[in-house]
Amino acid sequence: MSTTTSVSPSQRVSYRNGILLDASDFQQEQQYHRSRLALALSQIHGFGTIAGLRVERGAPGAIDPATGEPEPPEQLIVHPGLALDRAGRLIEVKTRQCLRLARWFAFQVAQPGAVLKPFVAANGRRFFVGDLFLRFKECAQGLRPGFPEPAADATDAIVPSRTNDAFELQLVPRDCDPETTLPAVPARRYSAAPATRAALLTAIYAAYEQASPAVDQEYPPGFADKTAVFLCRVRLRLADTAASLNRHASAEVILEDLDRPIVTSTDLLRHVLPA
Repeated sequence: MSTTTSVSPSQRVSYRNGILLDASDFQQEQQYHRSRLALALSQIHGFGTIAGLRVERGAPGAIDPATGEPEPPEQLIVHPGLALDRAGRLIEVKTRQCLRLARWFAFQVAQPGAVLKPFVAANGRRFFVGDLFLRFKECAQGLRPGFPEPAADATDAIVPSRTNDAFELQLVPRDCDPETTLPAVPARRYSAAPATRAALLTAIYAAYEQASPAVDQEYPPGFADKTAVFLCRVRLRLADTAASLNRHASAEVILEDLDRPIVTSTDLLRHVLPA
């Protein structure tokens, strides 16, 4: 039987003639190459949007007499693109994705005991705030006959033969408490351009830290995936009446994405940096 026992991502299989291999050995081989690539991408390039992934609002159409709802419905549209998450994994969105914004809002305010505090701007306008995240997700595909796993039902002989790198978009409501303060957005990996070589070295030394309290602040409480990529902040204007969670008659929606993290390609830097 196989002698591979460690699951360390930095360990690779040592092949020899005559040794027996099982599924765990091939999984370890995949894990080694994927983890090394992910480490290189995350440390060299950081995380964020690489290309595309523009977010825009799709205004609702005319009311359909049959359903009493607008057609098309009010949507949040995410265009195709590519991102790099905090774990160094590539996330590709190949086709346009649509989230039904009005339905999402109605679901949030209808939750039992909903106590989310809206944001109140300096001009007195009130907004319901949500943050849009893109996260890496694996999907099993290609069911084929196979031997059951240990301790599994012996009749369960159908197993997935492929794992597809996929994604998930999550629009998460944010609680603004105090209501005059917006939740934190993704912190930059390097806070400012180092002015001296000593400052540069200090920034590099600190960049290897595996955990930082600032990372958790950009995610909503209870948000499980701390590798997800922030795309956009969505503000839905509410009625001016205090404590009301009804939308304003203007149906105003503000999309804020200037704070989204980005991964700048070297080709773009070649044109941005002075000659």
